[in-house]
Amino acid sequence: MMGEQVDAERLYRHIVFAHSLQHSGRNPPEPTPGAVERVMRALEETGLGDSTLVSPQAWHSVDGVVPEIAVSDGPGGSVFGDKPVGTLWTSSFLAGGVSAWQWGEWGEWGEWAEFGGGRRLFAVEFGDVEVWTIDSPGDVGELGRRYGVGRRISWAAVAEDFDAVHLSVRGLLTAGHLGGVRGWDAESTAWLRPVGFRVGSA
Repeated sequence: MMGEQVDAERLYRHIVFAHSLQHSGRNPPEPTPGAVERVMRALEETGLGDSTLVSPQAWHSVDGVVPEIAVSDGPGGSVFGDKPVGTLWTSSFLAGGVSAWQWGEWGEWGEWAEFGGGRRLFAVEFGDVEVWTIDSPGDVGELGRRYGVGRRISWAAVAEDFDAVHLSVRGLLTAGHLGGVRGWDAESTAWLRPVGFRVGSA
């Protein structure tokens, strides 16, 4: 689990909200002097700066049955083309057992759910895996250099070498606006290959 219960969750919510503003069509204000440094320091102080992919991961599902994973490249022409298709998506548990993806499920005030209602939270355990971690803009750039096709990343090609791609909180904050991970709106992991998941109650 990442961070201390109150401070980490509050900081993470601010980061997700700030990230959403970058893609909202609005013009978010410029950060005040020293704001970036304070946020980066807070990441380390709360534990959110730890980019390690930890088992178990949080997974929202209707029935907890792991679907077939058959990755392919997303449709072109939109930010969703930067997301691989046919993957399993998980996120880390924040302190207190909260999923880092929960605001995509419940909305800010619980009034909507991005994926529809009825999904429950499960804990997904796994063993040793090969993971590409995006923790900085350089990680996105290197992913594009190795697996880029035009201006896009071939997730099918990535799947030949890695089990998963993990976008850390710092990666979301510093690289989430870049091509390749635009549309990834939370700290999350896209599982590109089945790795013998063990699903239990969260």
